[in-house]
Amino acid sequence: MCYKAPMARPGGFLRALAQAQRAAESRARAQVRAESQARRAALKLQRSAERAQRQDEKERARLYLESREDEASAENGELEQALGRLIERCITNRKILRPVLQVVYEACGDGGGVGAATAASRATAGGRA
Repeated sequence: MCYKAPMARPGGFLRALAQAQRAAESRARAQVRAESQARRAALKLQRSAERAQRQDEKERARLYLESREDEASAENGELEQALGRLIERCITNRKILRPVLQVVYEACGDGGGVGAATAASRATAGGRA
């Protein structure tokens, strides 16, 4: 018998070439999908970090305002106490050092008032009335 060399099937090379090309395109699409997913994941992570930073800033602002309100309230309390002590001291000093005197003025004469007294003094002095 005679040995026959195996013959390639018709179109086998082209079929293998097309299959390799499809596999390469499939790998390229998979890589594009993976890169797209990675970008989306990175954007999601960045947005999450920005959101967390904004929340942290809001919390810090809230805590700062709360501490300032507490400080202002404490200072107002101290000022009220100091003002109360000062007023009490003034009242005590007024009573101790300078007792209140009641001065009563009594009008002399007929009570005609200032105008009547002026007219009378002019009349006696020879002035015009």
